[in-house]
Amino acid sequence: MATEYARKLLGVGRERPPPPPSARIAYRSRGASNARHRPNVYNRSLAAYEDAGKAYVPKSPATKAFLARAIAGHYLFADLTNREVNDVVDAMKMKLAHRTDSIIVEGTDGDMFYVLESGTCDVVVNGKRVKEVSPGDCFGELALLYTAPRAASVMATSVCTLWTLDRSAFRRTIQSTKSGQMSAICSFLKNVPQFSSLSNHEISTIAGVLGVGEFDRGTNIVEQGEAGDKFYIILSGECNVFSTANGTRVDVNTLTAGDFFGEAALMTKEPRNATVQVTSEVAEILSVDKSSFELVLGPLSDLLEDVHRRRLSDTTAAIEKVLSLEGRDHCGAKGQDRQATSSKAQDLNIRWEDLKQYRTLGMGTFGRVKLMEHRTTGRAMALKCMQKHAIVQAHQEVNIVSERDVMLACDHPFIIKLYRTFQDANSVFMLLELVQGGELWTLLYQNQTALPRTRLGGIQPTAVKFYAACVVSCFEHLHGMGVAYRDLKPENLLLGANGYLKMVDFGFAKKVPFMNKLVQRNKTFTLCGTPEYLAPEIIQSRGHDQGVDWWATGVLIYELITGETPFCDPNQKRIFQNILKSQTSLKFTPAWDRDAVDLVRRLLHPDSARRLGMIHGGAETVKRHAWFQTLEWAKHLRLEYPAPFVPVLNGDLDTSMFDPYPEEDPIMPFRGSNEVFKSF
Repeated sequence: MATEYARKLLGVGRERPPPPPSARIAYRSRGASNARHRPNVYNRSLAAYEDAGKAYVPKSPATKAFLARAIAGHYLFADLTNREVNDVVDAMKMKLAHRTDSIIVEGTDGDMFYVLESGTCDVVVNGKRVKEVSPGDCFGELALLYTAPRAASVMATSVCTLWTLDRSAFRRTIQSTKSGQMSAICSFLKNVPQFSSLSNHEISTIAGVLGVGEFDRGTNIVEQGEAGDKFYIILSGECNVFSTANGTRVDVNTLTAGDFFGEAALMTKEPRNATVQVTSEVAEILSVDKSSFELVLGPLSDLLEDVHRRRLSDTTAAIEKVLSLEGRDHCGAKGQDRQATSSKAQDLNIRWEDLKQYRTLGMGTFGRVKLMEHRTTGRAMALKCMQKHAIVQAHQEVNIVSERDVMLACDHPFIIKLYRTFQDANSVFMLLELVQGGELWTLLYQNQTALPRTRLGGIQPTAVKFYAACVVSCFEHLHGMGVAYRDLKPENLLLGANGYLKMVDFGFAKKVPFMNKLVQRNKTFTLCGTPEYLAPEIIQSRGHDQGVDWWATGVLIYELITGETPFCDPNQKRIFQNILKSQTSLKFTPAWDRDAVDLVRRLLHPDSARRLGMIHGGAETVKRHAWFQTLEWAKHLRLEYPAPFVPVLNGDLDTSMFDPYPEEDPIMPFRGSNEVFKSF
């Protein structure tokens, strides 16, 4: 229903902890009238997490080895390197529990993960014992990801020694390790002569496809005379470079952490002119092969030519700018600039007194959404009214400002328009485009007569392509602005009066890379989104960027085709496990179109750098995929295709799809600082 549109505009759901697992995910029979929407999970972004160092608690070597073994097979830690596992172990703290002590209480919020070193515990759900915890077992891992009520109680049945890891320590440790490692790798790459002309983004992209391997003493990483197709960086350890001529070995050089070799292999496949052998106990080596490099950035020779063209273009643009400034009159504007302002500028000039209020469309924790009409133009609009007291209490100030900035910068037919913002002493207001046609989620799960169904359970392929094209166009626009949306799902895609989609709810949108304390961050680490749509790098706290949107696009296409998401499960933990094992858990039946299978698999690639949309060519690689070959993108963007479903509406002020709400609007006084709201 369109009521959910109002709920989404208000950001309801982000400011409170998510419901218990039994109520969190919408597992529905197709067409069930009581199907529930899927709430988001979210951790408040704390700047301290991104700049703080690693935690360290002293432990004996035996305890460290025990803890490393205990978490090694756990899905949250399975892809960590040995160094990262050691950092996590270093951050863990000891906890003692006596018999009958409650370690976890069902229904309470938790932020602690546990490893049992000695003793035994019982797991109790609804008063019934369901499992025994033994030494070496782990529990409470979801608390490392986000705040949620515990699904079970854990009680000590003997004297226990446990090791704990709280969410903040986990995030500090992983982020410090990942950010530090990425910064070091980028620094190494900038010293490679062939890469010296590349941009920071291109350097970061190369770093994203580097694989890591550990090599024992005596291992030859490359051998003289073999064909070369890989480039290497030494992360730790030591290697010796030697060549052999006429049976005589000649030592050439010693390489240590930060040194690189094999860079010429990215341009040619000439035989190696020397052997590189590990001389330390273990060497940790980063590498990328030529095909992977070209997948994400194209041929190195072409890339360097692009750099030259870019610099030439920048120079030309700078000259033209100087000339254009010299040609301006004393008023600082060319004659053609004196034309009427654009519609965007006119929207920004809308005055508060020109708005006529009709009724409340929805209510939420932050406030309410009201139907408004612009007296001058007669346009119907939605006014998102949010109380400052509620925003500050929910620690959502940064998100609200980010949402405003992103939406004002957007100018796309498939993205809801933010006309302008206002504020008074106690509230902030966003004047938005009114979208009356309801959610794509409703079409998929509640209004099954509107769109024909297939034997796979979803909607017709032409409709899927139509709606998917709307999303791809949105992401092409947003990613071109450097923004990651991070909240794709059918609930956040509304139907306009013409049947085309409008993307709404930009509360999780963030510019990446971003500046934090004057340092550029190429990844962000905040967990946010809907569990079934989360990319693996979000779950594993590896840091993420716009690649999470292309992953979510793959999930959406799968859901539209089948009527269910690819990794759904009644158990939230298994959802995350399915996502992290996507290469084996992702299933397709023979009824699937082969091009659709290929597209979804490539969008759901576990490695973000190799994901369709993130590789060389960006969004064009998605648009050019064979599955979209029958769609003319320019025609679609011009709204020339007939929509699969057009909502029946009785004029611009039709609110028949919105529930009635009381019009009383009590406002809590705000006595805090208005500094954060100064941009409204």
